[in-house]
Amino acid sequence: DRPGILNIIANEFEKLQLKLINAKISTLGERVDDIFFMTDRDGLAVHESNHEKIEQAIEKALALTGD
Repeated sequence: DRPGILNIIANEFEKLQLKLINAKISTLGERVDDIFFMTDRDGLAVHESNHEKIEQAIEKALALTGD
């Protein structure tokens, strides 16, 4: 896990008009598990049709940090 990566991911979510409500991050050795709790801009559950865009946003954030 790199310093600032959560902020970069949150910024990518914001570009998709998603609100990051909470994040659970755990690191064990080389393995990192991240769970993001988010809503759409109206506070509603994120629709399944957005899942691919969210995945791409996370991948973009990781690429920006070199992970």
